[in-house]
Parts: sequence; structure tokens; C-alpha cells
Amino acid sequence: IADEPGEGFVPYTGKDYGRSNDNEKYSYRLADLDSVKEMNEEEESEYKATGPKEGRKIYNESGLPVIAERRFGLFGPFNRMYVYPNHEHSIIFGGSGSSKTETLVCPLINSIIDAGENAVIHDCKLELIQYFADKIKRNGYNLIVLNYAKEDKRTYSFVFDDSVLSNMETDNRKRVLETAEKIRIDPKAELHPRLIEYKESINRYRKKISESYYYVSHYSDKPKYVDDLSDECIERAILIMNALFKTVEDLGGTVNEKLDSVIHSDTVTLKFRETTKKVKRDLTTEEKKRMKKDYSHLDEASFRRYFGIRKYEEEYTGKLWITIGHDNRLFDTDKRKIEDRLGEILILMYEKAQKKMERRLPIEKMRQRIADAQKKLDEELELRINEVNKTKRLLNQAEDYAIACRIREYIAARERNSDRPANQEWIKWAKEKADWYDPSIVYEDPVFGKRRHGSDSEQKSLDQYMKREIATLDNQFSTEEIIETAKKLNIYPHMLKYKL
Repeated sequence: IADEPGEGFVPYTGKDYGRSNDNEKYSYRLADLDSVKEMNEEEESEYKATGPKEGRKIYNESGLPVIAERRFGLFGPFNRMYVYPNHEHSIIFGGSGSSKTETLVCPLINSIIDAGENAVIHDCKLELIQYFADKIKRNGYNLIVLNYAKEDKRTYSFVFDDSVLSNMETDNRKRVLETAEKIRIDPKAELHPRLIEYKESINRYRKKISESYYYVSHYSDKPKYVDDLSDECIERAILIMNALFKTVEDLGGTVNEKLDSVIHSDTVTLKFRETTKKVKRDLTTEEKKRMKKDYSHLDEASFRRYFGIRKYEEEYTGKLWITIGHDNRLFDTDKRKIEDRLGEILILMYEKAQKKMERRLPIEKMRQRIADAQKKLDEELELRINEVNKTKRLLNQAEDYAIACRIREYIAARERNSDRPANQEWIKWAKEKADWYDPSIVYEDPVFGKRRHGSDSEQKSLDQYMKREIATLDNQFSTEEIIETAKKLNIYPHMLKYKL
């Protein structure tokens, strides 16, 4: 693999290598071969989370692909690659269709991009620019095309794979991609109102901590990142968010009070984290004097345990990580900062929002369909209920009319009966009761009042008129009269009610 000790390549599974949308490609990690051993899955996951261990130096260098292998034996994709990192002249011989571009050129260009190196690429077929233009631009490179056939020199515009924001409307997609190409950080730009509030909340929190007698680490109003980032990285994060928030709002989105972007009704979160390293914490001069004077019977380890003095402390490294959503992560390298990848971050935000929308819309459509069906059922039920009530009222009115007719027939029979002639006063009273029962006549009885013809027989039975009614304060006086009387008596209204 390498001519000299200490030069070489050790791979790991991760990013895809080769052409776009091809999952069976290569991923890698550069390392010192003298100190590298085969990593198991646990060590690889630990590396991804914490970085290299002591004695294992990582070189950000690219190299010519030499060997590819499968990580999981005979089956699965080729996902390990060894490279020759020396920068020497090389000539690759191979006939047409022998996969020179697929197995050598594409992995080499990917390794150059990930290592943050510059490159001059001869692309006589104009196919490599189609494969890698989007990744090159999103990784902060200035991509220039020299086309001597057309005798011009121009900066190449965004060329994205069709899968990037593929489900977005053409005009919106074009606008987002053009904006991602132009987005930059302006340290002199005015801060977004949300970020102004955020900085003020940090100052209030730190003032509260400094004025508190006891340190409280779980304040409910503790701002984000205040305990996760150093002051320098907080300022960097604010500038990054400022550029992204203003761009999102220019594209029609909003920013909520939690510093999350809302893109076409879907929330996209940004999380910042700063890497730390362990630094040995020596005893101070005062602690050493105290241990020697008052605790000479204790060794240093016991003294530390007794007073809770840690042997190591976490120290910020100044390297910033950003997580878009929950799975897309970008971080600082020795040659590139996150600030140089704002275009890539913006596109990842819109891709995350697009995926959320694709998951949300089918559910919303199903919910809307259920709601429409329920609304239709409710309307039908309401129609049936109204029809039933109308029919009941009709039957109740018919019953009243039948009673009125029976009363009138009885009155006529009394009038025709000469053996038992009716009193004229009684006839008048009986006719009034017949009119009171008759729903076709509007008549108010002087004793019973108006009859509720549409109510059922139980509700309008004569027994209901025999129930005793009690006169109370509530049904005899208005609220204003009660309050006015209570004021005159200098008591509360409820006390007046109690006395009455």
C-alpha cells in the first residue's frame, strides 16, 4: 500500500463513493498504518462519536484508490478502500468500458473533496462535472470551468442531481438552489430579532447565575447551548443561525421562539455542539499547601476524593458540530469550517422539511377524509334528528287537535241533549279549553297560558301545572338589582341571598 512506514490508508463504512445514487461504493479513513489495527463495529461507532484515540493520527489526505474490499465478508457492498497517498505522477491504462472512471476517478475525486484539497480535473466527456458539481459547491469550493473549445472562462453554476429536492415545485427548487449558492455570513449584518432575544436571555441567565448564592443548573429559562458551547462558538453559532434564518424568511419560511425554522408548515431544528477534550487538572498552590498542612496523612488521590476535586476536566476544543434534524451532521475540520458550508446546510434543511412534508401530507389527507366523512355523517344524523323531532311535534299536535275535536263534539252533544241542558257559562269555558287544545288556533288560556302543542304528552300533561313553584331571589330580581341592594346594605351579594 505505501512505500514508506506511516503512509497509507485504513477505510471505514460511511459516505458513498463513486457516482451519484450508487450505494455500493467506498468510504475511508486516513490513518497511520504503524498504529492502526483492525476495528470492530464498537470501535468504529466510538470513533464516529469521539474521534481518534491517542496514538492514532488521522491525516486529511486523498490518494489513488488501490484496493477495495467488502466489510462483511463475501457478501454486501464494497465499502472499504485502501489508497496510495503519495502525490506522484501516475498513468492508468485500461480499455474502453474497463471502469476506470467508476473504480478510480470517482473515488479519487470524492477523497479529494472530503480531505478539503484542491484539484484540477480534465473532464473531456463533461460527465464528471455532472456527477460532482453539486457536492463540490455544497462543500464550499469555488468551481471554475475552463472550456477552451468555447474560448471562455466562467464560474460554473449549481448543477444538482435530480434527486435533490426532487418533489419540490420547479420554481421553488430553482430559487432555493440559487439562494444556497449565494448564502454567506456577514459579521456586520443586523441580527435577527429572535437572536437578539436569545443573546439577551443569555445575559440574563448569566447574571442570575452570578447573583445566586447556590449554583442552580436546572433553571427553566436556561437558554439553548449556554452550557454546551464556549463563548466563541456561541458567537459563531449566532452568526450561522442569523444567515440561515434570514435566508429561510426570504424564501417564505419563519423562525419560532425555540430558534427552529418553519419551512412550509414543517419544523426543522438545528442543534450545535462543541467537541471537548480531557485535560489533566493539577492541584492549585493553595490546595497543595492545605493538603500538606492539614491533611498530610492523605495522599493526593484520597485528598481529591475527599474534596471532590476531579483529576481531569473537560476543555472546549473550538470545533463546532451542527445537526440538521436528527441525523444530518456537519462539523469543523482542520481545513474547513461550518461557515463555509452554509449552502449545504440550507439544502439539508429543505430536504429535511421536504421529507417531513412527504410524511405529513398523506396522514393529513387521511385525517381530512375521515373528518369529511364524519361531517357528512353528522349532517345526516342532524337531518334525521330534525326530521324525527318534526314528526314527533306533528304527532303531538295531532293528538291535541284530536282532543280539541272530542271536546267540541262533547259540547255539541250537551247542547243537543234537552234532558240535560248545558249552562251557557260552562259552554263558554269548555269552548275556551277546546281552543286551548287546538294547535290551529293561537289561544292563551288565562290560567294555563299558551299550550306547547309540539311537546310530548308527559311534558304538557295537566299534572305539570299542579307542581308548586318557589319564589326565589334569582327568579324575581335581576343581577343588577341584587348587586345594588347588596351595596346599600354594605354586604356581599351571596350574603344577601343567604339572608333572604
